[in-house]
Amino acid sequence: MMKIKGIGATTGVDRHNCRINKEALENAIEKLNTGKYVPSMGLDHDSSLMPIGKAYKAELVSLKGGEYGAYIYQETFENFNVFDSKAFGTLYEASISTDSRPFADTEPESIEKLTVQLDPVNFGYEAFDPIKEQIKKDLDVEIDTFMRKSLIPDPEVVIDFIKDSFILLAATQTVNKTVEKLSSDSSNLYDKIKQIIIKVVKYIKPSNRPITYVMKENRGYILELLVRTADPNVLFQALSSEKLSFINDIDRTKDVIDEPTYKIQFMYNEEKSCWEFNYLSTSTGKVIGSEKCYKRTMKLNSEFLKKYKP
Repeated sequence: MMKIKGIGATTGVDRHNCRINKEALENAIEKLNTGKYVPSMGLDHDSSLMPIGKAYKAELVSLKGGEYGAYIYQETFENFNVFDSKAFGTLYEASISTDSRPFADTEPESIEKLTVQLDPVNFGYEAFDPIKEQIKKDLDVEIDTFMRKSLIPDPEVVIDFIKDSFILLAATQTVNKTVEKLSSDSSNLYDKIKQIIIKVVKYIKPSNRPITYVMKENRGYILELLVRTADPNVLFQALSSEKLSFINDIDRTKDVIDEPTYKIQFMYNEEKSCWEFNYLSTSTGKVIGSEKCYKRTMKLNSEFLKKYKP
């Protein structure tokens, strides 16, 4: 376990020429200190890795030049446990004793329309707004933004689905008329996703890097599907009804310990052409990962801790 403290955000202009005003900074600090949810500690903005800890407290501090900063208190996980699960095999559990709140990325949101989240850095700030408006106009979707602090982070596209979209995509053709209608709706949704991806890939930068696609749906818990590939056709294959058939069993298998799962993520294995359980987080902010996810996370975490100097 390691406690990590430092400035997490300031009112000054950042490397992307953006700034946060003092009121927004104060609101963010208040939410972290008193809110129901807390931010996770991640590594390299990599959505496929388990969190390695939590940010649990913050305070406003004065900086040079009349600026202000949010001084963040974080702690890496200290409690670890390994156990076997009938559904997902050997699992690795991690938690801290300092804070028992769930993670911010499990906070439920009401999604009424297919929403695509993009990082403006991956398009260039001057080009982003025209691209965003064009996608909205052409495809009738909502466009939202998220920001990462890397200078030019690897491309990531986040798609928020309305409830039951994944079940719809997993629908298969039968002679039953009701299900035939469902299959038609599934085909329309699948085609729309293809159109979105083809349009986004056309503009995204850097163009020579794999793109991480994160697809989310609120089902009373957050179900997250992640595909990382340089070939959009791999994503389209992963979203076929045949590949998504496992979704029907998730409600039954998601709770692997005696507390509710708030988020569960599956990652597509391009080499094996199948979805695999990656990790989940619970109502108290415990994180439970597959052996593959845990070992990959701990390897990068070890490299991070070697570089970190308190």
